[in-house]
Amino acid sequence: MKNRQYKIFQSILQNNGLSLQELMDNYDVSKRTIYYDINEINYEIKEYGKIENLNRKFIYLGDERIYAKYKIKSDISSDVEYRHRYIIEKIFTDTFSTIDEISEDLLVSKGTIFNDIKEIKDYLHLENIDLVFNKKYQLKADELIIRDAYINYMYLDQDLISYVDPRILEVNRRADLHLTDYSISLLSKFVIFTDNRIKSGNKLKETSLYDDAKNFYYYNILENVMDYDDEDELKYLAAFVASMTKLKSDKLNSNIKKFVNELIHNFEKYAAVVIQNKDDFSKDITRHLSSSYYRLKFKFPIYNGSLKEIKKDYSYLMDLVKISVKNTNSAVFSEMRESEIGFLAMYFGARVESFSKRENRVVIVCPNGRVISKMLESQLYNYLPTINIVGVVSIHELDEMSAQFDYIISTIPLEKYNNVILVKPVLTPHNISILYEKLLNINSVIDEDSINQIIDIVKDYAEIKDEEKLKKALLEMLIYKNEAIRKADNKIMLSQVLDENRIRKIKKVSDWKEAINIGSEILLKEASIEKSYVEDMIESIEKVGPYVVISDGIAMPHAKYKYNVSKVDISILIIEEAVDMEGKDIDTFIILANLDNNDHIQMLSVLTDILNDKKSMEILKTADYKKVNKMIKGYED
Repeated sequence: MKNRQYKIFQSILQNNGLSLQELMDNYDVSKRTIYYDINEINYEIKEYGKIENLNRKFIYLGDERIYAKYKIKSDISSDVEYRHRYIIEKIFTDTFSTIDEISEDLLVSKGTIFNDIKEIKDYLHLENIDLVFNKKYQLKADELIIRDAYINYMYLDQDLISYVDPRILEVNRRADLHLTDYSISLLSKFVIFTDNRIKSGNKLKETSLYDDAKNFYYYNILENVMDYDDEDELKYLAAFVASMTKLKSDKLNSNIKKFVNELIHNFEKYAAVVIQNKDDFSKDITRHLSSSYYRLKFKFPIYNGSLKEIKKDYSYLMDLVKISVKNTNSAVFSEMRESEIGFLAMYFGARVESFSKRENRVVIVCPNGRVISKMLESQLYNYLPTINIVGVVSIHELDEMSAQFDYIISTIPLEKYNNVILVKPVLTPHNISILYEKLLNINSVIDEDSINQIIDIVKDYAEIKDEEKLKKALLEMLIYKNEAIRKADNKIMLSQVLDENRIRKIKKVSDWKEAINIGSEILLKEASIEKSYVEDMIESIEKVGPYVVISDGIAMPHAKYKYNVSKVDISILIIEEAVDMEGKDIDTFIILANLDNNDHIQMLSVLTDILNDKKSMEILKTADYKKVNKMIKGYED
């Protein structure tokens, strides 16, 4: 590459694109010369990507390793997440050379690389993997744990599309698996990794979990193409392939539908809510689980880019979904990973918490071709299962779209359009976080116009060194403050509601109806409910049966809100001699007064944690207010 061409290439990469006029002015050359140089550059870099003229800007589209290849300084080299992924890939694939070479590749100091490795070591330790150095960096852990960790890292690999193993293509063709391009890339990258692990003597030990994979129709094809001499490895790979497919059977569909019905029933019971449009909701979850059944059955991990935010902002919802899943009778689904629980929590949240006031419709715009577009679509459905994608189009097709949309998700800047969410072809954690906030309307209380007005005021009285950084800092501060206020306003704490008068213990009652009446006395006295609400609770149980029994010996009577509840409230009645409720022996009655806005859900998440802990239940059944209150606050902290 000639010196001028290198400088043009460097400036395009460092500025995230430049217009033809800018290039002509910067290098004092003609339009014809610029186009000639771009063609020469593209020929030189064809293994990595190409420069294209999009929206009147020359933009590089392709593999990010090009920065290291041509020693071009960029934001990537200063991106901690990128460096960590780069180093982790080297360590996991046993291709880590020397600190000097890695620092040269990433264009940072050796001290920075040493710090990165220390942080990676600490992070891996949290995943029960030890990173040790003995002539070279090595991973010490159970082989399945190491492979699970690598699967998670694969989902963030920006170079994923470059992996196409001919063996996977052959299996896909001969077995007619209809694998997506995204799945082919994931599987290709993974078999290259496992090949390396096997050659290094790092084989699997306990593989009985994957025994059923031997029955898949493509097992013999896989055995023939992969030429593995280890049955354990072959079973494991066959199971992983299944996790990428949409294999279906009547039995499988029946199992999923049964689980979904149990799940919804449990959630309604524990959260004391009624899911609206239950049939449609059931179909949505069934569709999601159908595509992930074998991933769950064989316990393969899935990266959930929204998990951190869900756990932070909606921990109570996670708890309720988790307990609802756990108390199903499904061998496959009842032991879900936390990342999978997070996806389900998004479904339930969209129904009961109004994550989104309306469904956001998105269109995907990707100039890199159909493969990248489909990869992006697959990831979006993985990370945001409730997303509504109305089209996958090229830039030229965008103007002609007839379908209405709210956001454009694009891999390149689209300056003439509003509501564009810019992402990488393989979504980064930052991309996923932004999508989560935008599409689920989390943290959307501050508008940018308000920030600009503040900036204008500041300019009148002070010098601004970096306007963009100041804008970002103000935006983050105000979002955080408003989010804290919102949470404080909505959060109903069990310890605040359950005072000394709302927990009682008595010897016995004549029947369960008397128990509900006695338990409701304090709520009536405090005018939290009207007498008709008590009658509704009793009538519901008489009609439907003991649906309010949420665990052995524990009932949570409640009724549908009919303007006969003035505020969320709760009382607990413990009976020494259990009473029969429609065939169930009950000694603990939790009377719940709930409005129609689901404000009680956070309170119930703490309560379900208590009900599922034996020692906590022993404390609750003493009805000793001081002990009970201390125990509850322990859960709320």
